[in-house]
Amino acid sequence: MANFKSLRALLGFAAGFFILGAWSSPADAQQITQGFAVERFYPSAPGGGWFVMDDVNISGGLGGAMSLTTGYARDPLVVTGPDRTQRLIVVSNEAFVDVGLAVTYDRYRVYLNFPVPLLVTGTSGMVRR
Repeated sequence: MANFKSLRALLGFAAGFFILGAWSSPADAQQITQGFAVERFYPSAPGGGWFVMDDVNISGGLGGAMSLTTGYARDPLVVTGPDRTQRLIVVSNEAFVDVGLAVTYDRYRVYLNFPVPLLVTGTSGMVRR
């Protein structure tokens, strides 16, 4: 009898989850993005143990961590024509350094991240059809 009740609860949960997922509304009122985000790597907190996401297993007393991350990209933003030929290289080279500092206490973490562009080169211009 207990297995029947748990199976019934599980099926009810699955049906409710399916109905909520299928009954979503379109996101029509989103803001139009201006510009380009060429550097798209947002590192996790120093001492987090992952590249992008933070580790939720924080324990212990007072502690701290520091991180230094570098990145380089060649031709990250190129405007091409309909025939796939390069028309305009907006950003040709970019190099970034991310300096991060974190302080942990008990189960709390406060951190700062300073992205520093070392080199960003490219050309500006207009593309005509």
